[in-house]
This record gives sequence, structure tokens and C-alpha cells, in this order.
Amino acid sequence: MGFIFGFFIWDDMLSKWIRGAPTKQDLQVRVEELESRVQALEERTR
Repeated sequence: MGFIFGFFIWDDMLSKWIRGAPTKQDLQVRVEELESRVQALEERTR
């Protein structure tokens, strides 16, 4: 489950990269999004 979920996020990131290289700020926002999603998943699995 976690692997598939991670893959979809990664795939989404890659497609965004291909359309336009992300700036540092874009990456920062992505990292924050990922962290909040991971936290939400951890809350659910607890």
C-alpha cells in the first residue's frame, strides 16, 4: 500500500518536472505536502 502510494506521488512529481523544472520554492512546497500526507497516513495506521 505504502509503496504504491509513494509511487503515485513520485510519478506525479516526475510529470510536473517534465512539464517545467521546479524552482526551489516548488520543491519546498512539495516536501511539505509529502510530509503532511505521510503524517496523515501514520495517524490512520496507528
